[in-house]
Amino acid sequence: MSKKDSPPWNARQTQAVKKLKEELQNLPPLQIPSEDKRILQTNRSDKYWGAVLFEERNRKRQLCGYESGIFTNAEIHHSTFKEILAVKKDIKIEPPTPYQEQLKKALKEYQSNIPDPK
Repeated sequence: MSKKDSPPWNARQTQAVKKLKEELQNLPPLQIPSEDKRILQTNRSDKYWGAVLFEERNRKRQLCGYESGIFTNAEIHHSTFKEILAVKKDIKIEPPTPYQEQLKKALKEYQSNIPDPK
């Protein structure tokens, strides 16, 4: 959508932005991951990626960490692998956080459980 084609800004959009800002200021605190069930949720668009690590405790999801970024020009052309790139980029952020150390450990455990295709 170009600027010429965009709908006019009105009170509805202003209210939506205010609500979004309010919600973002009241996010739950990050939890330090333990050995409970971890859930890595990734998302990507053509140019951007994001990853969120949750931990399930007592049937409730606890937020443990999140990262996001922009794909390089070369990565933009690899549409099949963008979701995997989101995971890879998330665990390469420096300096590593406790969240990323837990994520690396979980990925190693996952990889060790994949059978050899031979």
